[in-house]
Amino acid sequence: MKVYPLIIALFTAMPISVYTQDKYEGIIKDFERIVERHDFHGSIMISRDEEVLFQKAYGLANREQKIRNTIDTKYTYASMGKMFTGVAIMQLVEKGQIVLDDKLINIWPDYPNKKVAEQITIHQLLTHTAGINGLFQMASEDHLSDLKDYLPLFVDKDLEFEPGSRMSYSNGGYLLLGLIIEEVTGDSYFEYLDKNIFLPAGMTSTDLILSNASDEFAINYTTWISMGQGEAEIMDYGHDGNSAGGGYATVRDFTQFGAALINGKLLLPESVKKLTKGYVDGRGRGQYGYGFYVNQIEELKMFGHGGGGPGVNGEFQNFEDEKLMISILSNSDPHTSTFLKDAFTGLLLKKAGLMPQSQRDGQVIFELEGYEDAKFVTVQGAFTNGNMFKYPLRRDNDSWITQIDLPPGKHLYRFIVDGTSISDPNNPNSMRARGGLVISEITVE
Repeated sequence: MKVYPLIIALFTAMPISVYTQDKYEGIIKDFERIVERHDFHGSIMISRDEEVLFQKAYGLANREQKIRNTIDTKYTYASMGKMFTGVAIMQLVEKGQIVLDDKLINIWPDYPNKKVAEQITIHQLLTHTAGINGLFQMASEDHLSDLKDYLPLFVDKDLEFEPGSRMSYSNGGYLLLGLIIEEVTGDSYFEYLDKNIFLPAGMTSTDLILSNASDEFAINYTTWISMGQGEAEIMDYGHDGNSAGGGYATVRDFTQFGAALINGKLLLPESVKKLTKGYVDGRGRGQYGYGFYVNQIEELKMFGHGGGGPGVNGEFQNFEDEKLMISILSNSDPHTSTFLKDAFTGLLLKKAGLMPQSQRDGQVIFELEGYEDAKFVTVQGAFTNGNMFKYPLRRDNDSWITQIDLPPGKHLYRFIVDGTSISDPNNPNSMRARGGLVISEITVE
């Protein structure tokens, strides 16, 4: 691996809120040039103070029928739905129906696993610190249409660690939060969101029931299964969305959601502050609040959530003091939405003189020597916000290389050679991850 030095320009730090409209236009033009350099299939909307500054769609929603994505295309949004669950829980807190520090047993006395219910709190479920099984590979059978259908997947399992002792991202914990909403309100999770979030926010194209997405729905295309070899395959998740994520929406609707949240249509201002406060270390992604990742880089404060899976990637980010939001949704690999969200963040920082200017487009070149007979090599790492993303390497004489524009911080990665994971043989810094994998690590200053 080769790490390229950065050329540091000295600036006097100043609040980003002094930007004029002209400077935002410059940022957006730079951002658009970045988007056009990538094979991005999806839609993007940028707004400030409820004024749309940029909206554009790229690529195809249906490759077989040559149907293009539009700004109104509906995309699967994966874990971005955890934001809705966090807001719903805080609404019930405002009504006095839930107390964040209460044990689950006090809210749901008949919860099937009494031992677990006596240990965990709502706060711990919201912050992924309860120890509920992660359920990263959620089953996708058609019969899992109601939240209660997921309960047997984890209800009888012991907690993975002492509640509150650490953070471990848990789809199971957020499925349980959805079931708590149903238990407290008497509504289904889907009905509750419709009445209390989607309708007040004006989110007319958002739903969790996939069969309702009869028009302008993007098909998900993935190359993960084939490790990038051959044509992209259609990824059909086969189940409705739930309280851990997986519904569908447009970028316009996520922009509507963000505006409704910060303008008091969904929660009181003090509740929004609790919702978007960082409570625990997000394991390289900033901090985690209640269904939101929370970050502050220099003077730039932001909150939001991403989502991803084979053929699915989306990002919502609100830049708090700027009243600036970006919504990105995509229906293909690799996870370009997350890269573009980080690129936009970098442009904001660079324009304010708060981030070093790089010597070249990519700060780091990953190089894997040898493997002449390999058909396909990727580097998979916790780049950008900490989720694991794959970037294909290209052949260059006796090496495989790729160039990535990494933000400052610690990054964990490994190479995937025709489906086999290896650590970087040229990088002595490594750590052992769960499952016995050895992962290389590098720090970008």
